[in-house]
Amino acid sequence: KHNACKQGTEWFEHFFPNGGTVMEVINHRMVTPEILHWGFENLTTTAEEKEIYHKKLHIDCENPETVYLSDNITNSKWVTRSSNITDSEYIFSCKNVENCANLSHSNDVQNSTQIFGSEFVDDSCRIVHSKNITKSHNVVSSDYVVNSHSIMNAAAVTKSAFIGSFVPGGAKQIKNSRFIAESTNLNYCLFCVGLHDAEYMIFNKKVEAEEYELILKQLDKILMTWDAELVKDNEWPEYTIPLDMPTIQRNVLKQYEALPESFWRWV
Repeated sequence: KHNACKQGTEWFEHFFPNGGTVMEVINHRMVTPEILHWGFENLTTTAEEKEIYHKKLHIDCENPETVYLSDNITNSKWVTRSSNITDSEYIFSCKNVENCANLSHSNDVQNSTQIFGSEFVDDSCRIVHSKNITKSHNVVSSDYVVNSHSIMNAAAVTKSAFIGSFVPGGAKQIKNSRFIAESTNLNYCLFCVGLHDAEYMIFNKKVEAEEYELILKQLDKILMTWDAELVKDNEWPEYTIPLDMPTIQRNVLKQYEALPESFWRWV
């Protein structure tokens, strides 16, 4: 009647060939979270049975009715199809999450918000399709990014900003740099394109370390907290059900068209 899957039907045929009560199913030693979720969705249950269901799945929340098809949920709300979630809200299809909000299809995330299709993220926000991100924000399709922002299609980026490429991993091993494209293994560089294995470079030309530090200080002061538009219209979804995936802005001109006029005069 409820279109149970083949595995579920076989489970019931094996353990309950003559039928059974909802409570007997919930308390069966071989019951799985999938069987419990199926029953919760399709069968008529009492308040007592719902309470046992929540307890069996370790759902310890003030409002367990905001938790759906999930298990091992502690002090959280608005959680769907997730597991091992603590002190979080608006979590959808995620695993191993602590102290977070607005996550979708992401795993192993702590102290972060607005994380989409990513994993191993700590102390970060506005991350999409990325892995191993720490203390960073506004990162798209990148791997291993630390203390950085406005990063797209890059890998192994540390203490940098406005790093990008047209292809995944096209910018990699970038440290202490700004406005870098299609380059690898750079340290202390500004406004460089197609450059490899270099340090203290501006517009692909060598500068003294003292000169570089002065110019970088000016640049950071002018841009302050400005971010590139790596997501269209800078619309990062939050506190909605469902939590939609942000739309990536792939047009480089649009990514940077909102740079302040003072920046261009300074350049």
